Amino acid sequence: MRPATQSRGSTRRTRFLLCLGGLALLLGGQVFFLLGAIAPQPLTGPTIGQPLPNAVLVRESGEPVETLGRFLSRSKARCILVVAVDPDCGVCRRLKAAWNDRFEAWLDSAGRDVEAVWLADADSVSLAEFYQGVAFRDTRLARVVGSTEVYERSLWIYATPTMYLLDDGKKLAIGSLGDFPPAEAARSVCAPAGTIEN
Repeated sequence: MRPATQSRGSTRRTRFLLCLGGLALLLGGQVFFLLGAIAPQPLTGPTIGQPLPNAVLVRESGEPVETLGRFLSRSKARCILVVAVDPDCGVCRRLKAAWNDRFEAWLDSAGRDVEAVWLADADSVSLAEFYQGVAFRDTRLARVVGSTEVYERSLWIYATPTMYLLDDGKKLAIGSLGDFPPAEAARSVCAPAGTIEN
C-alpha cells in the first residue's frame, strides 16, 4: 500500500507544478501583451546628414508661428548652433549667464560664420524669467510647442543643454551634450572650402 500512496503524492505534486507553470505562462503572456501595448513608439531623433525634425514654434502667447525648419532657413550664417535648454536646468542657467563670452571664445576657434538659436520649452512658466535681462549676441530665441515630447521623441534630447551644429545645408553635422561641440570639428564643418589650415 505504501508505494501506491507515494505514487498518488507524486501525481499530486506533478499536477500542482503543471498548474503553477501554466498559471505562470498565462500571467507572463498577459504581462508581455501589456508591455507591448504600452511600449513607446520608436524614436525618430535627428540623424547626421539630415535636417532636424520640423517642430512647431510658438509666440509667447502660445500661438503657433512657424516650423523650426522655416525658422532656421532664414539664417544667413554658414552654420547654425542649435542650443536646446530647460529653464529649470542649473547648467543651462550657468551657460546663459556666461553665454556671450563663451560663444565668442568658441567662435574664435570654430569659425565666425555661425549663428546660435536657443530652443526652450514653451510650456514652462519660468521661461520669461529665464530670458529676462539677457542680451544674447548673434543669437535668436525660439519656443517649441510641447517640448517634452518634442525634445525626447523628435529632437532626441534627454538632458540639457544639448547642442546641434547644422552645416550650410541646415543639416545636422555634430551633436554635443552639455557643452559646445569640439571647436576643431566645428571648424571643419563651418569654414568655407579651402580655408582650413592643416
